[in-house]
Amino acid sequence: MTAEGFRPYPRVREIINHIEGKSVTFPEINKEANVIYPILVTAKWCPYTVPSIRLWEEAASSVGLSLRVFYAGFEDGDKIVATANVAGVPCLVANPKTLYYGLNINLSEAVIFLKKAVT
Repeated sequence: MTAEGFRPYPRVREIINHIEGKSVTFPEINKEANVIYPILVTAKWCPYTVPSIRLWEEAASSVGLSLRVFYAGFEDGDKIVATANVAGVPCLVANPKTLYYGLNINLSEAVIFLKKAVT
């Protein structure tokens, strides 16, 4: 928990304002085909950020992919969280329908997961 509540649900404030009839601007959420996968969504406060970045970067490079990292709580990260319906961090978004939560995976399993999910 953070002082603002559980992340990565960053739009709670906007939803409350909308319910109370206050002016709210929601970000555009586009599910465009030009999104490049895999994407790792994590958070600055998450203790698994550094090891998850290392693991998924190595796994991605093993299969010829580049990993993109976004942080929940920041604009671009929040867009990915909303678009992919990410419920926690760290989360690897391999494609719009395939997510992997946590870090309970070894490198060889991560490589197999990416080969199946992305290609």
